[in-house]
Amino acid sequence: MHFTPLWIVWGLELALIVVVFGVVLLRRRRGESIRDAVGLGGFTLLLISIYASSVLLAPLATAFSSPTAVDWWQMAAVRVAWQLGGGVLLAGALVWEARDAGKVGDRRIWLAVAGLIIVGGLMCMRSIRDLFDGPLVLRGKPAFEVDKTPSGRGGGAIRATLALEAPDGSTHEVDLSGWRATHAEDQLAACKQSEQITVTLLRHVDAVLAVTCEPQR
Repeated sequence: MHFTPLWIVWGLELALIVVVFGVVLLRRRRGESIRDAVGLGGFTLLLISIYASSVLLAPLATAFSSPTAVDWWQMAAVRVAWQLGGGVLLAGALVWEARDAGKVGDRRIWLAVAGLIIVGGLMCMRSIRDLFDGPLVLRGKPAFEVDKTPSGRGGGAIRATLALEAPDGSTHEVDLSGWRATHAEDQLAACKQSEQITVTLLRHVDAVLAVTCEPQR
């Protein structure tokens, strides 16, 4: 039930790629090359578009997804591939362009390469950490607070905070909003009568993966 917003994200990304390819084909039909127009190859221009779009669209893809305890790693891997992988590919394309122009020894090229990879890694660092650490399983009676702010057009915003004690005695708190807050509210509503609830969530990206109600004794 949460796939519609994701289709919007993928549709925007596909539209961007189509526009870039359309510009390249239009230039070729006119007997021009994309390199003559912007000084870069078509593939490099495409990678720039993908990398630039990841700044906005990759976080949206993460926010609109509803991962479960089974497939939680998929969206994390997509974001890492999109942002970090996109940075690595664009860095490689930049080196290729510099080689063709005879500027491989230019220090600015290598600073740009390092910057692309570092920024790409920083943008998806929480997803990288989740892939390494895996989900966290907590048991107990969670404290769940929901804040719904109505708007003048009949809609509104929803935010929620879930707090539950971790096995080491510390309190683990998750801040949710939008789709994820609504999803968590629906899951926890089914466990109102349970004294003990098992909650599976991601450690670094705020997302509830599964809620299991333990039967009353």
